[in-house]
Amino acid sequence: MSSPPSFVVTATPHRVSLLGGGSDLPDFFLANRGAVVSLTIKRFLYVTVKRHSDLFGEQYRLSYSETEHADSVDDIRNDIARECLKLVPVPPPLYISTASDVPASSGLGSSAAFAIGLLHALHALRGEDVSPLELADEASTVEIDRLNRPIGLQDQYACAYGGLNYLQFEKGYGVRLEPLLMSGERLGDFLSGVKLVWSGNQRDAGEVLGEQRRRIPQTSASLIQLVRLADDARTSLLSSPDPLSDISKLVNESWELKRGLATGIDTAGISRLISDVRSAGASAAKVCGAGGGGFVMALVPPEEREPFASRLADHSVLGVELEPRGSRLVVSL
Repeated sequence: MSSPPSFVVTATPHRVSLLGGGSDLPDFFLANRGAVVSLTIKRFLYVTVKRHSDLFGEQYRLSYSETEHADSVDDIRNDIARECLKLVPVPPPLYISTASDVPASSGLGSSAAFAIGLLHALHALRGEDVSPLELADEASTVEIDRLNRPIGLQDQYACAYGGLNYLQFEKGYGVRLEPLLMSGERLGDFLSGVKLVWSGNQRDAGEVLGEQRRRIPQTSASLIQLVRLADDARTSLLSSPDPLSDISKLVNESWELKRGLATGIDTAGISRLISDVRSAGASAAKVCGAGGGGFVMALVPPEEREPFASRLADHSVLGVELEPRGSRLVVSL
């Protein structure tokens, strides 16, 4: 039997939430049913973990947006890294670093991708295989149960499993994931109309989601409507002859509902960007993730796609390519 690796790199995809975001908060779906349609894209967060040399005289070194040196797990300031190491302990010394294809705090599930990727790497260093379900459950334990973050469950499952999925959240049933299988041609036609427009602003989702969670008693009717729209999106993606047109109508309706869930979702800057995106030819637009900054998702009909990016010359515009796989090991030595 081979010994466990001493150097691993994981690649975990970011996700784009199409419909239903907000209904995956436990404070809502434990009393109702939540539903989300989301997809993972070929934009990754990479986590490297290696057994550190004793020559450096430190137990833990972490390199992300800053660099940390810690003598014990409890001294690690990065709360996700600290709790992942407590949940899946690996003896020090360890070196942990991250790199990403998109900025953090941009509405594409980067914190969940980091938790999933780090947990995956730690299991690998222990010589353990781990399933997507185990990774999603462990990441949820870290972020929700241990850190008490006011977040939902869609990101952990999306990043762990990958693909285009319909997710349901319900008390007594947990999380149910249904892959939405579209033919290659239909999927390609749909995704070629999905664009991500960078607002230029990063934001911490915690404040917006905290307010959203506190206001659930007042906004539950809107959240129930968002679940209905996610259900309709599932049907459209599976059977509609023109899913982009159908999803565009649903996204516009959902944005009007979502922007009322918390005051920080639709800022003046986001409103201007969504107006610009629509003027550039998009048939629908909404902010990604919790809101307040990050990326705006635009749905662009075929006749407007070629000039779309040039009309938004002041903004970075990304195309979307589906990543069918969830978190995976890309290096194990």
